[in-house]
Amino acid sequence: MRNVSNIYKEIVPYPGREWHYKAIVTLKDGTVYNLGDTDIVQNGIEVDAQVSTTDGFRYGGILANSMNLTINNYDGRYSQVCFDEATAVVYVGLVVEQNWEKGNVIEWVCLGTYVVEKSNIRGLTMRLETYDQTFAFDKKYSLSSLRYPATLREILEDACNCCGVVLATRDFTNADYVVDERPSDEDISFRRVLEFLAPLTANFVTFDETGKLMLKWYDTESEPCADVETPADMWSFDVVLTGIKAKNQLTDEEFMVGEEGYVIDLTDNILCQNNTQELLNVLGEKTIGFTFRPFASEIHSNPALESGDPVTVYDRQGNGYRSYAMVYHYRMGNPVSIGAFSKSVAWNKSYQQTSTSVAVNSSKRETDKKIDIYDTYAKQFAAMAAATVGYYVTTETLEDGSVITYSHDKPLLSESKNIWKRNGLVVAVSNDGGKTWRGFDKDGNAILNDIAAKTIIADKIVSGRMQTADGRFYIDLDKGESTATLLMGKSIQEGSEIEAMVGQVKGSASFYDGLVLRKDGKTRAAINITDGLFPSGLYIMVEDGTMGQIKFTNQKIDILPGGGSSTPGEKTIELHGEVIQRTTKISGDLTVAGDLKVQGLNKQRVVDTSIGKVGINAYETAEPYFGDIGEAQTDENGQVRIEIEPLFAETVNTSYPYQVFLQPYCDGNFYVSERAENYFIVSGTPNGVFGYEIKAKQKGNENARLQKSDC
Repeated sequence: MRNVSNIYKEIVPYPGREWHYKAIVTLKDGTVYNLGDTDIVQNGIEVDAQVSTTDGFRYGGILANSMNLTINNYDGRYSQVCFDEATAVVYVGLVVEQNWEKGNVIEWVCLGTYVVEKSNIRGLTMRLETYDQTFAFDKKYSLSSLRYPATLREILEDACNCCGVVLATRDFTNADYVVDERPSDEDISFRRVLEFLAPLTANFVTFDETGKLMLKWYDTESEPCADVETPADMWSFDVVLTGIKAKNQLTDEEFMVGEEGYVIDLTDNILCQNNTQELLNVLGEKTIGFTFRPFASEIHSNPALESGDPVTVYDRQGNGYRSYAMVYHYRMGNPVSIGAFSKSVAWNKSYQQTSTSVAVNSSKRETDKKIDIYDTYAKQFAAMAAATVGYYVTTETLEDGSVITYSHDKPLLSESKNIWKRNGLVVAVSNDGGKTWRGFDKDGNAILNDIAAKTIIADKIVSGRMQTADGRFYIDLDKGESTATLLMGKSIQEGSEIEAMVGQVKGSASFYDGLVLRKDGKTRAAINITDGLFPSGLYIMVEDGTMGQIKFTNQKIDILPGGGSSTPGEKTIELHGEVIQRTTKISGDLTVAGDLKVQGLNKQRVVDTSIGKVGINAYETAEPYFGDIGEAQTDENGQVRIEIEPLFAETVNTSYPYQVFLQPYCDGNFYVSERAENYFIVSGTPNGVFGYEIKAKQKGNENARLQKSDC
């Protein structure tokens, strides 16, 4: 439930309450419209929020919330205004006190921060259709340059950075769970990735009133936020989560925790890739046994309710059952519609929790544009600064006459959630009612969360890990690890200038215990030497642009060639000693610029079958032939002319004798009566069907036969 005072909670269930409304709409160009009661039409605020669906219980995931704002346009003042991608922050206020001195005391509740998807004129009104930050994630995941393996925390942080959403939750269940391989679907979106991520954290994705992303689970401990009396639709029994099952996407091995009944199915979750049983154990400890009573009802208007809030549902006998406002619909001046929905246990046995459908979204939000995270923070800060939302002040006078000042968001300090505190030692802020504090002390020290800045100048930075937004480059002071593209530093070795030397010389200037160097401004190399016979790795780029990389381990040698102008055979790497290579696996395409010589017994194409993968052997001949296969039919005279396919003809030399093999598919006989460079003629049984195969010598290699090999 949104943070409200006790007096608000006491009077909101009763009829005859007085409500007020306002909205702050900030256009894309920075223009701000402050709208009040007279600007917003009757029933002109409508909010749909959900953390589950009306089709059944949703375990985790990210669901879009929407808000429609209808404003007066009787004089046409908004007819020429472009509201596209404007930000709308909407408030509903309840009069909690009336007196002669203060007048009406209004407690304002923020319904959230939304982005205008489209606007349209309806008679004398302007209707703004808005959505929360969910649609910011409708960008292709190819925009991300995050390197895998990556933790769920890193995946979430990267998604927010790429899509321009501020992240409020950095510590969550399974945050350090490692995903080995990046999602392979080229068309997958960030939103889809979050749909897979959230269930593995036992959370749903939501947004706070300022538009920051949060991961939350249902509050199973706090007192219910509302009472639902005899709803029109209510089940006679509770739904209880009994188990969770998942599949390791890399090994296809399935696991389960809990027992049969209402089982959450995560077997299609593409981020579940290792330590599956351990992952499920953590999820099960948090969510197995979660209980709710399915229902649908209306209650007195209360805009402070949020989707996911706990409620008590009462049957006609007065028995109360705990449930949650999983789906929530608010319309100003009307009752609030809430509900929790589920399918039967029998249906759930075939239930797949991960939705395979994603809403059709605006093309503006599908653009592959990475958003500067600083601009995101700055835009959100500017919106909050423009908000016409005040605060309350409480002062505490000490015995010496000095004052401690508190600024807070509710009339009573004890009921406030956001509190600023100023005394002689600190300026601090708390977002949890004073349990924890952040801010600055008198000596200039600071305890903060995120810092968004264009430039940070400091004498000393103490950090466990500093990294770029995509995680590709980092310095980890705790582990002693770092990555870099260029390390600046110079030394002289044997008369040559070496930049960025790292490690120590071993025996001569030619071998280093791990280094990145640039010699004479021409040759760059990285060499790692182990205590064994061979270096553990070598990367080199010489003056003409030729480059390559070789990695040596106990099990394999990875050779990663690069581009260059060298002729095959000009540059070689000699390994002095016998290298026994049992298996080499190349993940991806292999292009060989030269001859490919295979010394093994088999040359196979691997295909999937009902018994698993099998190898299909290649057909090889003593001379280099290319082949083509087809089918034809003779005419009434028993002849047919078959043209040699022009593109195939470009690869072979048909001026040399080529061979044609025929196979009848009828009761008849056929033979090749003519062979030409561009065609051949088959004669035989009239109207007869047959198959043919042509084999011709490779162009440019016509005289090769059983060549001696040096491998």
